[in-house]
Amino acid sequence: MSLLKRILSLTFSIKFKKPKQCKLIVFDTDNIDLIENYIVDNKINYSVFDYKKFIIYINIHFIVKFISNLSIYPLSLRSFFRDIYIIYLATQIKFHNPKIILTINDNNILYHKLSEILKNINFLAIQNGTRELYQKNQMHFKVNHDYYFSFGEDDVKKQRSYGWKLSKPHPIGSLKLGIFLEKFNQYNKKFDICFLSDHTDDGISDKWWKDKSKIVDNAIAKFYKINKPSLIIALRSNRESERKYFENLFGSDVSFSKPLYTQQAQGFESYMAAQESDVTLSFASTLLLESLCIDTKSMCIDSTEDNVCFDFNTPIRYKYNNYEELEIKIFDLINQSQAEHKKNLGRLKIKAMNIDKKNLPHIYIRTIINKLLTQHNIQS
Repeated sequence: MSLLKRILSLTFSIKFKKPKQCKLIVFDTDNIDLIENYIVDNKINYSVFDYKKFIIYINIHFIVKFISNLSIYPLSLRSFFRDIYIIYLATQIKFHNPKIILTINDNNILYHKLSEILKNINFLAIQNGTRELYQKNQMHFKVNHDYYFSFGEDDVKKQRSYGWKLSKPHPIGSLKLGIFLEKFNQYNKKFDICFLSDHTDDGISDKWWKDKSKIVDNAIAKFYKINKPSLIIALRSNRESERKYFENLFGSDVSFSKPLYTQQAQGFESYMAAQESDVTLSFASTLLLESLCIDTKSMCIDSTEDNVCFDFNTPIRYKYNNYEELEIKIFDLINQSQAEHKKNLGRLKIKAMNIDKKNLPHIYIRTIINKLLTQHNIQS
């Protein structure tokens, strides 16, 4: 997003008092309910930092500190106004004086810029999606992770190969998956196939992604119409346009994760749809990796010419050639036992999604946070 668009999207307010101090800052409001309910201890003095809301501080202490910081932190002619904006945010954060900054928005440019210039603060980022070459090519900034809670060992290796800095990686699996496993451990198989939507109509995703995912959408719709399996589509959003798109492809009789599971598992409908299906298929959904730790047999249908969207080995990735071959692969997967599928996965599951059910990600991260704050209290 350009600086002008970012500024125009902000909401503005004025404050006369300087920012209050806190122990921990939650950077961004994405999935704030998960962080507040499962990670941050309610005894911790924390603040939610919503960078989409710009606070104008009319306070002499703040103004003097901001002007002082303009001479301390680097300014580039190429990104002059963005750098001033980041220095303003850094000034605000320094008044808060946190010991930890925590985010689930691990690919946010502001987070990484701030982590470069703010010292003596522990920056903790939680991986919130696949970070394949496709995503890497869209991130035109330096990635600088301090503590990084990744899905698995594969992500640590991949991201370091991009030249990204990961100082203290912790491959512990997906935060949301761990919460789902804790909350929903009873289920019944209801569907042969769960198809994970990669549909986008957000005006952001490029035409290339849309075209490649449509190849898979059309192939699975053809399989559904010919073979009539019990199939559920796990929707990405609540947009009516997404539902209409799939109804046009599959027919109006197809099942959807929303509203089927909304009352039972709001916010986790797609996870429930995958768990209650024998097989889970997708083009390149993050949930495809997460479903390795759910009782379902997963397979990516890769319609690209290279490995930019889902660079994992078989048996979880099938390189799409033609419909006839895909149909055979799907039936092979349906007929395969869960035990055989797990055996075929081997260490791939641990390397891609390293969930420890005895120490789920939210518990692990909470422990790290409490440990860091305890260490700080001892040192002070």
